[in-house]
Amino acid sequence: MSNHFIPRSLDDIDYYDALLAGIIIALGAGASLSIHESVALYHGLAAGSVVATIILFEIIFRNPPVGRSATKQGLSAIVMAAWVITILLAV
Repeated sequence: MSNHFIPRSLDDIDYYDALLAGIIIALGAGASLSIHESVALYHGLAAGSVVATIILFEIIFRNPPVGRSATKQGLSAIVMAAWVITILLAV
């Protein structure tokens, strides 16, 4: 069995792999904020989700892994922004 998918150094990690790891770290950091007495778990997760959403915006819209096509990316960006505003207003 080969270890082809295990990076041997930081140079082997792809840009998108680092961003995906950033999503996990953001959610974990948000959850760990709830260790403090004044922060509820759902507030910490909401903060981590906002950071994860920004990272997803970077992956999907600003710098996608495939070439840009003639799709309506502007509308998708507006929908993403609407979700972020909805999440912020819900908190």
